Amino acid sequence: MTMLFTDRIPARTFGIDSGSTVLGFRKTTRKTALSRLTRTIPVDAAHTFDPAFFAQIRLWWEWHNTREPLAVTGPAGCGKTTGVLQFLARVNAPVVTLTCRRRMDKYELIGRWGPGEDGSLTWYDGPAALAWRHGFVLVVNELTAAPADVWVSMNDLLEGDDLVNDRTGEVIPRHANTRVILTDNCRLGSTTGDTGYVARNDQDRSVFERCWHIALSFPDAETELAMLAKKTASSLTGLDAKRTDALLRASVAFARKTREAQLEAKGRIKPAAVSPRTLLRFTELMGALMLAGNTAQAALTTALDLSLAAGCSPQNRGHLQHWAAWAFSDLV
Repeated sequence: MTMLFTDRIPARTFGIDSGSTVLGFRKTTRKTALSRLTRTIPVDAAHTFDPAFFAQIRLWWEWHNTREPLAVTGPAGCGKTTGVLQFLARVNAPVVTLTCRRRMDKYELIGRWGPGEDGSLTWYDGPAALAWRHGFVLVVNELTAAPADVWVSMNDLLEGDDLVNDRTGEVIPRHANTRVILTDNCRLGSTTGDTGYVARNDQDRSVFERCWHIALSFPDAETELAMLAKKTASSLTGLDAKRTDALLRASVAFARKTREAQLEAKGRIKPAAVSPRTLLRFTELMGALMLAGNTAQAALTTALDLSLAAGCSPQNRGHLQHWAAWAFSDLV
């Protein structure tokens, strides 16, 4: 089934230096009855698309077979959900989302009965039913947090078939524009031996084989530095350029050292790694504390604890303090 695109979006909208376009939808600010059912994803001008990720998700998005889901996997905070949502925001696609949990069942996707406005029993569509009925993009986060039998029981969703609601007897034909994107910290082929994620469930091979797959990782050092500079531009305004540059470079070096240590660690207990999300919080905190008159050393200690370290075990906190001292040795 071919998607009913209504516009072509310039690749430069995604920060890609190219004269090509991406199939999408005409942007509108007009509110409709369906608007309240979807998420509004604001475009983050500071977001930087990895060219390889952009090329891969674009290929899936424009592929003739729109039935197959896309699975995007990678370590926490590396930009999986953000990258997906920022792509969808730029192609103006309507989005419904669901985050999986350990004790969920398939009806969290399909829907539920509940009291209506007049007190009578009313059926409320879940995110999958809404996507199938109206042509939304369904984004499912933390897929392996759900029991494996949830996804085995949702084969019609993974196959792109009509969605059967066995509680109402309704069969919902799949809209031409319906798409499914799955994100997870663990590879769908195996959750065993990954970097410390808990309550994860190995999924049936049939789930793995029905998907396209994109594996993301953290950005390279220069890209991450540029992204951090964009996102902290307003919060670090009071620092002079030389000190700001030193802070940003030390922060990125610190974050990358923690990730290297986590990859090199043996055994099931892994040291904490600083994700881009945590890195932004840490850098803004440290900058704010320095602007408030704290010494760089005091700012480093406080920002490190507030952003991550105080929530870790004493051993992990010690590791983080050691790596931070190494990275910020020239600044403090």
